[in-house]
Amino acid sequence: MANWCYNTVQFEGCSGAIENIKSIFEILMEQQKNNDEGLMPDFIKLTEGYMFSVDWCEGDGFAMASYDTKWSPNFEVMQEVAKHFKVNYTHAYNELGCGIYGEAYYKDGVLTDIFLEQDDLDLYDVNPEDEDTWVFEGQVYQSDFDILEILLQRRKDGCFYH
Repeated sequence: MANWCYNTVQFEGCSGAIENIKSIFEILMEQQKNNDEGLMPDFIKLTEGYMFSVDWCEGDGFAMASYDTKWSPNFEVMQEVAKHFKVNYTHAYNELGCGIYGEAYYKDGVLTDIFLEQDDLDLYDVNPEDEDTWVFEGQVYQSDFDILEILLQRRKDGCFYH
């Protein structure tokens, strides 16, 4: 059984391209009603990177797909989408059971992936006094995601605290 990697991809481009991407994801959302197998846009011919639990969200100034993949993010699939529609994107992903947490940026045909390493994940732990909280740098946090975001921001800033 696969570990599920949660993905959110925020697309950036002209409104026509975003509308076309939205249409693709709406088709995938419709297909998943009758299909519990992985999904892929028809124009993509890859054999890995299928999406599950596909959703689309948009608001004032953003358009975003969310979905699950097996084990790891599907960078190649999203790059094919971006190339096809000539857009850029930010791809956030996590599968904490395997220690995967990061954010990738696709801009002008170049993918940059910034992710946490095991040394980063070793910097915090469950609070021994309250197992519903986490301890990081002497502070108590209600959510480990808050800590993960701090650590990821340090990676983005080029600061590595090991």
